[in-house]
Amino acid sequence: MTVPSISWDVVGDEAKIKALIHDTYFFGKKRTAGFGEVIDWITIDGDSNGVIDTDGRPLRPIPADRFTGDKSLPIIDTAWKPAYWDPKNRAGCYAPELVS
Repeated sequence: MTVPSISWDVVGDEAKIKALIHDTYFFGKKRTAGFGEVIDWITIDGDSNGVIDTDGRPLRPIPADRFTGDKSLPIIDTAWKPAYWDPKNRAGCYAPELVS
């Protein structure tokens, strides 16, 4: 599978992040066989808080009562904090969409 781009929302010092990823030319499984080649890294300045993306979608499970983004999304029952296996850490949450 080839994809034109992959993106991440990150929060931190831009210069340090660039220095960290600058010399990464491959990533992922089978990179030693030529898969996962990185052609270019670009940064886009935004106002992400690391929890909700710029479109108001959650970047991780967030309990419904704490979520401030797009409330039209479905609520699912999932763990939202470690230990993820412990039922007391489950709640109705807004969560990232699954990508297939």
